[in-house]
Amino acid sequence: MRTCFILWLLFTVLFNVKAQTGTQLEPGSILSDRPSASLTSKFDSLLFSQHRDLTETVQLPALPAVVGHTPTNMLMQGDLVAKANAYKDDTTMYDLGKQNAKLYFHRPAVFNAAAFGSMLGIMTAGVTLALPATLALVPPKIKEKDIPDRAFLQNASYMAGYTAGAKKKKRITVLKGTGVGVLGAAALVGSLYLLFNAVAEPM
Repeated sequence: MRTCFILWLLFTVLFNVKAQTGTQLEPGSILSDRPSASLTSKFDSLLFSQHRDLTETVQLPALPAVVGHTPTNMLMQGDLVAKANAYKDDTTMYDLGKQNAKLYFHRPAVFNAAAFGSMLGIMTAGVTLALPATLALVPPKIKEKDIPDRAFLQNASYMAGYTAGAKKKKRITVLKGTGVGVLGAAALVGSLYLLFNAVAEPM
């Protein structure tokens, strides 16, 4: 009786082992419940080796690739992000410098010199018209009092933007001063002409 029981137990174990090794997987089936199957996520096809001499290939849907983050890849990605952020920061600081130049760069003396020079130029047949032109061509001198924050003085991008904005604003100031000088000269010439005619008329 004991011998029959042992034979029956061995037969049951062998039957279960054969049933597990002969299992076939369908496409889209879950592999986590089948420890005998080996999954390779790098390929679209999966190979399942059985205990027999045959090897069956089961085509399953493509699995998402798993990308490993090595220190080298992380360093390269970090460098790219740093360069992009630096470029963005430089662009932002350049634009900020141009905006601040419109707000903080003031040269009343340039306006007065352009107005006076253009007026004299008209009165003297254009002899002093070179003064407004020279004022427009000379680069502006940026002083510390023109910068709202001293820390910006150490930022090359900010200073480049501020200089560009100050140069543009200075030219506009020269043009405004020249326009005022021309109008002033025209008004002065007209007044002198009327005065001369009034004096020249016979009583």
